[in-house]
Order: sequence, then C-alpha cells, then structure tokens
Amino acid sequence: MKKTNIIFFGIFLLFFGCSETTIDILNESNTVSLIGEGALLGNGEEGIGAQNLIITNSEDWNALLVKMDSRNEVTNTFSETTIDFFAYRVIAVFDELRPTQGYSIFLDVSTNEQNVVVQVEYRIREEGAAAIITQPFSIIAIPINDLPIVFEVNQ
Repeated sequence: MKKTNIIFFGIFLLFFGCSETTIDILNESNTVSLIGEGALLGNGEEGIGAQNLIITNSEDWNALLVKMDSRNEVTNTFSETTIDFFAYRVIAVFDELRPTQGYSIFLDVSTNEQNVVVQVEYRIREEGAAAIITQPFSIIAIPINDLPIVFEVNQ
C-alpha cells in the first residue's frame, strides 16, 4: 500500500508539481497576438508586394524579417521575432504602396467549424497624413490547429 501511495504521489508531482512557467507571445486565453504593425518606408525597395502570408517555418520568417529591414529597421519594434513554429503560425498582411502615412491594416481572427477566418480591413485616415510613400503591414501569431486559413477583405 505504501509503495502504491509513493508511486501515485510521484506521478502527481510529475504532472502538477514540477511545471515551469513560460511566457508565450500569445496571451493566456491562447488567442491572437500582435507581433507588429506599421508601415514600410522604403518606397517598395524591400521587394514585398501586397499580399497575405501564412508563415509556418523559421526560414520563411527570417527571410521576411531581413526583407522588411532592408531599407529601414522596422522589426526592432516587434513584440517577438523568435517564433515557436511547432505551436504557432504567423499571419502577415501587406498592403500596396500608398501615397501618405494615413493608411493602416486591422486584422480580426475568428474560427468556425471549417476555417480560421482572418478578416482584413484596410483603413485610411483622411486628415493630417504626411505625403510620404508607405506600405502598411500587420503581423500576428495564432495557435496552430488543423483548420485551413481563409482571408476575407473588408474595404
């Protein structure tokens, strides 16, 4: 009986007593986390076209970071640049080149039975925007699941 209690106690400690606290880029509710947003200012010289990207590995992620920083360093403001691609996928949305700083991108993610839906909303601020060529972007991390990702654009 005593041996059984010791084994049970050891298993209990293994599962519940020896956990390590880890802070992930995702919040505790295991939802979307904003990695970075803003605008590229290189007049398109970064070589990133208007697109929606699903990034699933470190090689593609690091290549994107290098491209984004090729004219002006923008990734130094990101909340995270080291991603655990066994747990998360990165969604990166880039707008077309815009004539002013008044443009931005808003992303909203939801899940239904068939898909992860990324709503992309392109926004414009009408007043007070400086006349400089920009390329808005928004980058988020989402937990991996088996559902395909679908982009829906709201203009």
